[in-house]
Amino acid sequence: MEDKDKTKVQLIDELAEMRQANMGLKKLERKHKKAKEELENIVNISPDMIGVFTTEGELLKANPSWEKVLGYTQKELFDLGWTNLLHPDDVDKTNKEVENQLKGSSVVNFVNRYRCKDGSYKTLEWQATFAMEGIVHATARDITKRKKVEDEMKQVNEIFQDGEYVGNVGSWNWGTETNEVQWSDNLCRIHGLQPEEFDGTFKMATSFYHPDDKDHVQKITQQFLDKKKPLQIEYRIITKNGNEKYLLGDQKIILNEKGDIIGIRGLLKDITERKQAEKNLEQNQYYLTKAQEIGAIGTWELDLLKKELIWTDQNYLNFGVPLGTPLTYEIFLECVHPADRDYVNNEWMAALDGKPYDIEHRLIVDSEVRWVREKADVEFDNNKKAIRAIGFTQDITERKQAEEEIKHSKEELQKLAAHMQVATEQE
Repeated sequence: MEDKDKTKVQLIDELAEMRQANMGLKKLERKHKKAKEELENIVNISPDMIGVFTTEGELLKANPSWEKVLGYTQKELFDLGWTNLLHPDDVDKTNKEVENQLKGSSVVNFVNRYRCKDGSYKTLEWQATFAMEGIVHATARDITKRKKVEDEMKQVNEIFQDGEYVGNVGSWNWGTETNEVQWSDNLCRIHGLQPEEFDGTFKMATSFYHPDDKDHVQKITQQFLDKKKPLQIEYRIITKNGNEKYLLGDQKIILNEKGDIIGIRGLLKDITERKQAEKNLEQNQYYLTKAQEIGAIGTWELDLLKKELIWTDQNYLNFGVPLGTPLTYEIFLECVHPADRDYVNNEWMAALDGKPYDIEHRLIVDSEVRWVREKADVEFDNNKKAIRAIGFTQDITERKQAEEEIKHSKEELQKLAAHMQVATEQE
């Protein structure tokens, strides 16, 4: 009797346990169902395209974003399959990516283009699992707008870099807090470096300063930081190859919201050719000045439309006029010897009608009579009107004096010869 009662109790306990287990299972099923619904909701509201594919081209499952992005209905998508939507130019690279998946690789940030129902294409960025038994789970994000912006930025950057190259300019940025320096590719080239050779350190950036200019650059830079105003500076560098270059820099301070300096941004232009041209010009000007000084030759230019006359320093000396005196044709004529003024003016008027201008005449310089030779080329417009003239004035006083002495000596010799002839005849 006791054994039967015990068996009943055990049975009741087991039934209770089974009932409890059944309740737990149902509770677990409800949780599972809820989790599944939540997951489906997340998948359905996700802006990303989520799908299940076969590696052979079938689309097995697709969330609503596929229709929103590409415009096809679910049925149309399943009928077409994913391979038929690929941009023709992206088929090969997509197939290679699938081959990698079959070998066990996952897909990370893979980009290709899919055809929309309206015939346009969307650029998609993919994340996917490796292929397990030919099945792939993947998500794709529509990055068409981002890609367009990136392409435009790339184009702008290429234009900027081309502009730097053509203009022989380089840009840089120095973060004063991190002490990191960024150089554009062309700035690296200006310093004789390949872009990958620059290590981005302040130490390397300043190591190219010419030894004689280093203190000057550091001093000016410190003043710039103290005043927080735009600055232009010119200095020399020694490139990696040992060449000396001249750079002209413009820089600007970068401030945070509190007004603290957090960096400096600037441009550097290679002005070596300009500096060399200036040096050559100065040298040529020196040679020209010395040649004019030695030969007592001054040059001049007359703008007949503006009535402006320009003289070189030597021309001022030839005419005895103080340097820098404003000039006109009338002032020039006043310097001419009174007895020669009509002759000079008539010859000049004739030159304005096309006659060659190459004359000799006298000047009054510091109460002394000086002789000069003047020659000019006159420029005419399409209507044969004189508009400009350029010429030279050479002091020929010594030559004229020598000619007078020769003439005088010749006359004296002629007189002496005549006198001797008379004496001979009288004998």
